[in-house]
Amino acid sequence: MAKNLRVHELAKELGLTNKEAVDLCLNMGIDIKGHSSSIIEAQADRVRRRAEREGLVRNVQPEEVKPVKKAAVKKVAAKKEGDAESDEPKPAKKAAAKKAPAKKAAAKKVDDTASVVVEAKEIRETLAEVVATIVAGIRQALESTPPELAGDIVSTGLTLAGGGALLKGLDKKISEDLKLAVTVAQNPAQAVVEGAGKCLENPELYKNIIER
Repeated sequence: MAKNLRVHELAKELGLTNKEAVDLCLNMGIDIKGHSSSIIEAQADRVRRRAEREGLVRNVQPEEVKPVKKAAVKKVAAKKEGDAESDEPKPAKKAAAKKAPAKKAAAKKVDDTASVVVEAKEIRETLAEVVATIVAGIRQALESTPPELAGDIVSTGLTLAGGGALLKGLDKKISEDLKLAVTVAQNPAQAVVEGAGKCLENPELYKNIIER
């Protein structure tokens, strides 16, 4: 069974600061609270690949940047504000205040007309990470499955259900990586709901499934 790995351990392995490792995990959609959180090996592999691809890996882990105390920040800000009030004349402040709305309006106009172009390569890379996580999860589940049930799965294969099964080529990718026969349910988007409905309509027949 795959072991869990703490984020700070992965950060040390990749030569990242704890903050860099936490930010990288969160940007990849991995739900963690901080550098002491644990992630599964499949998620750690995703982080390793992303760090290598973006050139973030270092030979030596750098020292953590110590956060500046709030009291010190407030003191510096107050000093700067006092210097500004003593050096700048009041009319200049009013002129700057009048220009501010115009700058905000210009920025808003730019934001309204801006567009984001996503290349096919970026989509493929993103989907590749998601698919790798799905395959790793299935493999981990099979490893913890009792031998007699695992034998049935090997002989009969897997059936994909849910909206994710509609991803083109997902069944072929899983079949190639796990060496199993994989098919897509006839109506994958509603298969789970329909199956749950049948269990509720026939509670005695599906008693063992419902209790689990």
